[in-house]
Amino acid sequence: MSGLAELLVAAAVSAAVMGAVLAAVGSAHVTLLTQSDAQDASQRLRVGVEVLRRDLLAATLVLPFRDGVPTGDAITIRAGTARREFYFDAAASQLRRVDGEGASLPVLDGITQLGFELLGDDGPIAASTLQDGPWLPSAESADRFDADALNVRLVRVHVTADGRHAHDADVTFDVAPRGDRKSTRLNSSHGYISYAVFCLKKK
Repeated sequence: MSGLAELLVAAAVSAAVMGAVLAAVGSAHVTLLTQSDAQDASQRLRVGVEVLRRDLLAATLVLPFRDGVPTGDAITIRAGTARREFYFDAAASQLRRVDGEGASLPVLDGITQLGFELLGDDGPIAASTLQDGPWLPSAESADRFDADALNVRLVRVHVTADGRHAHDADVTFDVAPRGDRKSTRLNSSHGYISYAVFCLKKK
């Protein structure tokens, strides 16, 4: 009888040890998934931020429109005769770019939020003030734009990337168009990522 008791005790101990091992392995697996997803979200944001930043820095004109329609999650960028649009495709969870030929290409996958805000010397510039003229170069021009668009000093961009198993990665940054590279500032929710002229900072 004592042999059976010892066998039962040994089996119980083995089961407890195995349970602890499996729990540890499962926890390590979840931790690895979380870290991998956080790194992936951060890397995706790096790419998206750099593409947006580069085009915004080169811009001579920025308008809060897509296809001429005002929206908070799209902008039209003009640099000389070149024109590009960036917009949020909610159905595909993508940041997309439309070039001058009209082709729409994905820039960044796994996006859950995208927003743009135009800022002047006196604060935010409402889209409604960019639709009532006076028009440049003339009211008859196919490429006309509201003269108030020349008052844009900063473009504030907010992007959120899906972190999947980790927390979402979030970044907000300001870019001064027309080549003013000294005025790019960023704040984000995912670590420190240094760039030549700006950095992402943890909130």
